[in-house]
Amino acid sequence: MAECQHPFSYDEQVKYNLKTSLSTKRFHAYLLKAGFDENHAIQLYLYNARLSKSFLFPIHILEITLRNRIHQILAEDFTQNWHQNPDFLNILTTQSRSSIDTAIARTRHKSKPEIDDIIASLTFDFWSNLFRPEYDRLLWQSRMKRLLPQRPFSRRDFQQLLASINYLRNRIAHHEPIHYLNLSLEHSNIMEALTACCQTTANWTKSHSTVHQVLRTKPNKGGFAGPLLQDRCDNNFKVHIGNTSCKVVTELTQRFIICVDNENHINAVVEMDHIGRHLLSLVDKDHMLLCDLNDETLDSVVKRQSLNNNFIELDGFDNLQCLADSFKSKGIKYAIIRDGKQHTFLGVIAKAHRRY
Repeated sequence: MAECQHPFSYDEQVKYNLKTSLSTKRFHAYLLKAGFDENHAIQLYLYNARLSKSFLFPIHILEITLRNRIHQILAEDFTQNWHQNPDFLNILTTQSRSSIDTAIARTRHKSKPEIDDIIASLTFDFWSNLFRPEYDRLLWQSRMKRLLPQRPFSRRDFQQLLASINYLRNRIAHHEPIHYLNLSLEHSNIMEALTACCQTTANWTKSHSTVHQVLRTKPNKGGFAGPLLQDRCDNNFKVHIGNTSCKVVTELTQRFIICVDNENHINAVVEMDHIGRHLLSLVDKDHMLLCDLNDETLDSVVKRQSLNNNFIELDGFDNLQCLADSFKSKGIKYAIIRDGKQHTFLGVIAKAHRRY
């Protein structure tokens, strides 16, 4: 909550002073995004600051949890003082060894620095860099399951997850814009990494995180502050070509299937319920025979269940209010949300959801 609850007034002198303090170059990025509407740009700047603040808590818990998990594994195999063990140090790259030397130097003001002091002085860059490819065989080939017992990851997948989180962390630390990122996905990444380390800690963090509350306050042109489509879409989806067999699809855990043709044009959105109804329609009730899942494809489901063109495509930066009008069109049951710049899929929103 803000220190002062009274509305802040913006006259031309105030806006000039703010731009001078923030620097014209820094403010220009927000001004550009706001279509050169200065009032909207200021609100966007404040929103970005609130977002950065909200992400500090889950990132902080992940960083501490991860480094303690890594310390536990290294202590088991390289002794409690692994930062001094030649067997461990010989595995490290020059960059990683330099990070340890810097951490040790930072603790020299203490008469007897302990391993906890060293751990606290090492940066998130150090911990995330330990999962780079050069450490695959020597460090993690036999240790990943011990490190992440809650949700097994390959070294490669976990490194990619941490790299994305570290990128966000560094942008926040350097006071850079983050509002344009897919922040719902970024928050999910943090929670996924935390869950892999400790389910209890992940549940606790999710319960107290304010990221999604802040996402719903994004200022839009015209003065409306509310969530965007990219903030509310369900990213639990998979893209499949229409000739994919139903057997393959029914083995998936995703809720939505975006069915495309060979040229990547979208045909329909399919849910497991559609596949189930399709398969039941093929049952020979007289002889109690079921169809072969390998013989049925997404295309046949789309055709028999009349699902073709049951969607509308919308930009992730569109406001949530546009859904009501979009779903008024006949036959439209789903909104496929895209990144307007990169044209990638962000998620799906079903018309059946009353709480967008």
